[in-house]
Amino acid sequence: MSKSIYLPATILCRRPFIVGCFFEDFIKRIEDFKIWIQQNSSLLEKTYFFFKLGWQYETAGQMEFAKQHLLQIQSFAPKLNIIFFCNSLIEQENFKAIGQQTLFCNQNVFLRENRYAVTNQKKIYNAVYVARITPFKRHTLALDIPKLLLIGDYSEKEKSYAEDILNQARQKHIDWIRKVCGILMYRYINRAQVGLCLSEQEGAMYVSAEYALCGLPVLTTPNKGGRIITLPIEYCCLLSEYQVTPHGVNEGVQSLIAKQHSHHEIRQAAIKLLNNYREAYYNLIHKIFTETKEGSNKDLKTALNFPHKWGLRCRVTPFFKYFRTLKIKLN
Repeated sequence: MSKSIYLPATILCRRPFIVGCFFEDFIKRIEDFKIWIQQNSSLLEKTYFFFKLGWQYETAGQMEFAKQHLLQIQSFAPKLNIIFFCNSLIEQENFKAIGQQTLFCNQNVFLRENRYAVTNQKKIYNAVYVARITPFKRHTLALDIPKLLLIGDYSEKEKSYAEDILNQARQKHIDWIRKVCGILMYRYINRAQVGLCLSEQEGAMYVSAEYALCGLPVLTTPNKGGRIITLPIEYCCLLSEYQVTPHGVNEGVQSLIAKQHSHHEIRQAAIKLLNNYREAYYNLIHKIFTETKEGSNKDLKTALNFPHKWGLRCRVTPFFKYFRTLKIKLN
């Protein structure tokens, strides 16, 4: 009896065969992906891997990481069609410079806006920060904000750091919720008046756009990784470098609250922005269908109607996992 091993990748379309995956997740499971590629070697010329970027690739050091692993991939899958979905124009330029196919298409455009809403809940917090408690998220910058809500877990290896942050938070009467079911996150975001994005570098940060889809203005620090791309800037506070202090963050939050932006207008501006950026994805899908001369109208509709976050790094139903998740079969 054969055994199936599921990979962190989603089948976006079967004809032509299109797979969505985070580049970093592919690297972590590269030996398993190698098995899948060996099992499907005859299909590779008409197989497309769309790589999302889970971290910033705007720096030379990060691009060196990408180049090393691309050489590894090309050693066993030279015919595989790889397209990097870049969160910023700088990332796109960097990947083009090393000869890669790219699309300027921020990961946040693959959020399904119907999973978020503006509610009539009472705003009981000045700000909310949805973020894993880890050093690069820079929680200490938020701790001067009165009536703050923190949402996020921590890893066992960073337990000491997280406990220190949470001890400081408790002393300032800051509320912390360790875990929230993704489908209910919008209700917790709606308890606050402002959403926070405080990291200096990471990926495009889904929650930056999730705040806006819930009608919250967003305060963000300067950042490498592309999160600003999908934020409606007219409803945001982008701190300058010298303002990146606990005092500066609190001042920025208070200034956004004072402006009393319409939550529904923020949400609509965010949806409009996402729709504009989705056009690049739709055009790519049409181009692939035209060039390969494969697939029916039903296949095209499936490819265009992408699942929320491509079904990656989030909970999916058993049905979705069985039919849409890439897997290898072992005897």
